Amino acid sequence: AYPNRDIAELARKYLVDVRRVKPKHIEILDRTQEDSVRRLVPEEFAGDVQKAFKAGEAVLIVRVDETDAFKVRELLAEDTRSTRTVATPPTLIAGSSS
Repeated sequence: AYPNRDIAELARKYLVDVRRVKPKHIEILDRTQEDSVRRLVPEEFAGDVQKAFKAGEAVLIVRVDETDAFKVRELLAEDTRSTRTVATPPTLIAGSSS
């Protein structure tokens, strides 16, 4: 989460343009897009997004390969100074086998 959409956009650009992170999906949501939360965030973490919205914050949602997750989490928390960073457990992509 970031204080507003503009700062979330700067964090997105930093990840992609400067640090060359190759996300599988990246999107910024704010309180005007509450209907997208269910589509993008596992149900057990939707409350975290709602708290950010209530605080007036924007949320940067980044999906990366599991091997990149620790690096990206560190970049979000330390380099871009997100107000809160939550890493969700990995999930299988539809159609992939175990």
